[in-house]
Amino acid sequence: MAQTARALMTLLEEAQSGKVEAINAALQIIDAAAALLTASQTFTGANIFSSTVGIGGVFGGNPTGAGTALQKKSATVTPASDADHTLTAVEMSCPLLTVVAGSWTTGRSIIVPAAAGGEWHFSNSTGFAMLVKTAAGSGITIANARAATLRSNGTNVRRETPDVDPTI
Repeated sequence: MAQTARALMTLLEEAQSGKVEAINAALQIIDAAAALLTASQTFTGANIFSSTVGIGGVFGGNPTGAGTALQKKSATVTPASDADHTLTAVEMSCPLLTVVAGSWTTGRSIIVPAAAGGEWHFSNSTGFAMLVKTAAGSGITIANARAATLRSNGTNVRRETPDVDPTI
């Protein structure tokens, strides 16, 4: 069953209601609003992006340390083995992710949940091109030293922005 990306609310399936698209769109909006509210209450400062880390010079700043790991706005993904990496629950809850090489010795894949509407901004600092995809679907390649915003449509990962330099 499909779920929203951050709050993991179960989305309706076609057989459950005639208004599936409208209800699921509302659940995705609630999910995004809850993530934004959590992020704005977790860190100090009027600008909710003033405390993020890991996206180069785009957002800059340091977290206050307040809140739980699931309330953080950004995370650094460090693969523990030279294999594809599936996002953890904490990583999935962060809309801003910096991926560093960790144990990677070549380009690998980051596996994101197939929930429709999941959106993340990835900054690739691995030294290799990396593929961001769902477990069974197709994905998007982000070049090394580049960043992009990607979204899951429930099956595949789609590009929301072109690759950009994360330091400007």
